[in-house]
Amino acid sequence: TCEDVQALSRCTQQLVTKTTFQRAAHLAVSWLILVPPPAAKADHLKALCVACSQLYGQKVQGVPHRLPPDGLAPFILALLEREKRVDPPPLTPPQLMDIVNGLVQISKGISPETADGKSLLFADWAKIAPLVIQFCEAHGSQSAEAKAAHRQRMLPAWASQMLGHVVFRARGEGSHAGAPVDLESL
Repeated sequence: TCEDVQALSRCTQQLVTKTTFQRAAHLAVSWLILVPPPAAKADHLKALCVACSQLYGQKVQGVPHRLPPDGLAPFILALLEREKRVDPPPLTPPQLMDIVNGLVQISKGISPETADGKSLLFADWAKIAPLVIQFCEAHGSQSAEAKAAHRQRMLPAWASQMLGHVVFRARGEGSHAGAPVDLESL
């Protein structure tokens, strides 16, 4: 219910700043997976973003328990698909930046050898990255004239850093596996 999401959001916002990386990562993933009632969207986004922003810049120490075995891309897709319903408040680029930066931090602690599923490995990032890029393009601040003049897509720095992390994952996973990772999937 809305009241439950609001209460959990308040608790998360109060406690996440005093917790370990692993617990903050678990909270971030849990909030990402949660599908709130439309009336609780603001509280959901606050809790998700505060949990993710708590991870950014921290030393990576362990990973959250029980990441979804099929990856986090379906949950990012669901979050962005819910935006099409136009329930207030809208997801903003700074909020998506917090979410992506948090996921990058979690991903740094996951290796193909210790992964318990596909979450935040290259294949998952190969699905997440285009969704993030599409969101950035749809919410870009450049005018049509500026885009036409540059004839290139301009991404915010945080989205470019995410792509750098994806390439890093591909290189790392390609060196551990028998066959190289297919970068064309990006």
